[in-house]
Amino acid sequence: MVQQLREAFSAGNAEIMLVTSPETFSLNEAVRSLESLNQSTPEMQVSTIVLNRVVEKAGSCPRCRRRLQMKERAAKFLNHHFPRIPKLVGIDPGNPILGVTLLGRFGASVFDHAKTRLETKPPSTRNLKLKESDWPTASTPLSFTVGKGGVGKTTTTAALAFHTRDADRDMRVTVCSTDPAPSLDDIFQKPIGDKQVSVLGDHHFAAVEIDSVSEFRLWAARIKKQLNSELSMESGGLHVDLTFEKEIFSALLEIVPPGVDELFAIFRILDLVQAKSGKVLIDMAPTGHALELLRMPERILLWSRLLLKSLASHRTLAVAQDVAVELATLGQQVRKLIAIMKDPAQSRVWAVMLPEPVPDRQTRRLLQAVGAIGVEVDALFVNRVLGEQSKSASCPRCKRERNWQWATVQELRKKYRQYKTYLAPEFPSEIAGAKALKKFTARLWQIAQ
Repeated sequence: MVQQLREAFSAGNAEIMLVTSPETFSLNEAVRSLESLNQSTPEMQVSTIVLNRVVEKAGSCPRCRRRLQMKERAAKFLNHHFPRIPKLVGIDPGNPILGVTLLGRFGASVFDHAKTRLETKPPSTRNLKLKESDWPTASTPLSFTVGKGGVGKTTTTAALAFHTRDADRDMRVTVCSTDPAPSLDDIFQKPIGDKQVSVLGDHHFAAVEIDSVSEFRLWAARIKKQLNSELSMESGGLHVDLTFEKEIFSALLEIVPPGVDELFAIFRILDLVQAKSGKVLIDMAPTGHALELLRMPERILLWSRLLLKSLASHRTLAVAQDVAVELATLGQQVRKLIAIMKDPAQSRVWAVMLPEPVPDRQTRRLLQAVGAIGVEVDALFVNRVLGEQSKSASCPRCKRERNWQWATVQELRKKYRQYKTYLAPEFPSEIAGAKALKKFTARLWQIAQ
């Protein structure tokens, strides 16, 4: 079956379409994604790149002119890094692509280069009044930031951490990414790797991007080494052969539940929390993977019990006892994680979304799932909101986009009354470095009741 799957995924039978937006962070992530793919799955090839959410006409609108310049820079970037891969363009009409008819037009525009109308009128809305709000600070030792990919989750996490550190100069703050495609490097403008490093010239402000797969593999390799050290031994005058048990145990280590690799990343963060290292903010992977992580502790307890059972008949042997200690330690860490996650004084979730119908629907499912898991949501961030006094208010495209945003935000007020909801205004440039983070965290809105 595995061989058949590999053949199905080979270049002759399958293709990968890489989708990116014109933002620098997204373009850099596309490069890292392709490098990772070439290393891990060289038989799979990227056949096409789609540069999505681009503005091709600007007129006199300063915001659209910036978007057009971003598109032109992005096209040069992609031609430089992916010279042999065909590129397609997805136009952003200022409204979401919803429904079969509009989706068909969008497909014709992207894949057939057809000139077609993509604009739609937003639902009618009442005038929403926004009030200025101070940026919040992380109130618990451990914070998880969750959301759909591409909504600005990493930027929001970094901004929240920056403001938390700025509000209390005696507080240590650490930002950690468990995202398989992290972009803390771009925000903090320095290489961030598996080792914790200080950022923005502040020794009490640190960042780390954890390679969660490697974390698990290192642990599994250590366990296997312990088991391999004695394939057979004497016990009570009898020769005991552990070959069969070793094979079962090794198979269980290979067949791991989804999300267990990320749990090992979280265990490293727990070490920081338990060492009283101040506030730790975790930039999670996109929604589906993040939910699997939050659901995993109970499953991991069962998995570790299965591993222990595979050695139960040889519990008196030293090698089995050593491995059992490792697994018992794993179980203790899982229980600690469960206790911290479900204690509102220890851990909170911050959800991030865009003011658009599709992210809204996914966020609703996300918040329902988080509530079912038992983790408390601190607040909801709605990112890249166009305000009433936008300089592009006379631009038809920007006006249409703003009206669609406000129609979505108006629905949010009804759906999420139980949560604090913050609206972060669209920033004119990408947020990178201390000055940009300072400006970004200087302004925030809430909906006036």
